[in-house]
Amino acid sequence: MFGGGKNVLLTLKKKIKDEKLNRENKLQSNLYKKCRIVASLVIIWLLLNQTPVVADVTDNLSGSLKQLLGSREVITDESGYYSAPANAKINYLEKRIEELQEKTEVLKQIIDAK
Repeated sequence: MFGGGKNVLLTLKKKIKDEKLNRENKLQSNLYKKCRIVASLVIIWLLLNQTPVVADVTDNLSGSLKQLLGSREVITDESGYYSAPANAKINYLEKRIEELQEKTEVLKQIIDAK
């Protein structure tokens, strides 16, 4: 008489356990579906919002800035250095640095020869 009750109890426990697993599986399945939807929306958003980068550079300096900097190819000498535009001063200094490097090389050769 009591032996049959044990089977019913075990069957009920198994049924409750199966229902719990089913609920967990449904939750996991729903979560997986939601994650897939969010991931696909993010990918679509990234693909649609790509802006091309243009490497074409245009000279868009304002007039006063152009006047201050001057042309990149402009050169100056020692007498006009203070009134020259910035690029002319830079070009002058680069030229002087190259001359000094050449003179330093010559001095090194003279010293090494002695």
